Amino acid sequence: MATTRRIARRINEVFNLNANHIYYFYLGNWYHHLRDFPGILVDSNGYVCFNTINDYETSPYLQHGVRLHVRGGISSMPGYIQFTEEQLYILNQIVVNDVIAQEQINDQAERRPRNIDSIVRNSVLVREIKELRDNTCQICGSRLQIGPNSFYSEVHHIRPLGNPHNGPDITSNMLCVCPNCHKTLDYGFVEIDFESIQNIAGHIIDAQYVEYHNGNVD
Repeated sequence: MATTRRIARRINEVFNLNANHIYYFYLGNWYHHLRDFPGILVDSNGYVCFNTINDYETSPYLQHGVRLHVRGGISSMPGYIQFTEEQLYILNQIVVNDVIAQEQINDQAERRPRNIDSIVRNSVLVREIKELRDNTCQICGSRLQIGPNSFYSEVHHIRPLGNPHNGPDITSNMLCVCPNCHKTLDYGFVEIDFESIQNIAGHIIDAQYVEYHNGNVD
């Protein structure tokens, strides 16, 4: 349950749902009870929102017992909002990353402290790059909108961190990218065209890292 609570909080944050209480269960039929409103129930494809406690308690689709049972799942309810394809991709990444993070917490291997340190060290620079680039992918030019005034992007290290590449954790080694381009870069499926990357004040890409990526990442 701790994992689903973390996933729910992350969904609320990333998608800007502004719920005061939120639960996630991928099947959409069993939940703990909502206590604060607006409250949201999320499954693997979308969500339903209850603006008031009256909406929640009087819904004919909900059975209030020790746990909340949703007959037919929340996808059968009026007002169910289905995630877009882009949001579904992000949701999948949230779920996968949370599972991986939990495995790392439980794992006593030597990589565990290094991974945690990396997250702490990079967070400020990551936010800075996203803001400077207005969440716009430097590879394909897309800007992924996930809410009325909310956009999503990721930051890629051109010369990867850690063994065997040992790239530096600095802004000149970072690109603002969309999730799709991030994956293709991680696996070396595409080369980076240095001439097409627009340098801006506060974010200048170093050509040596691009050359390294194009010749060594696969």
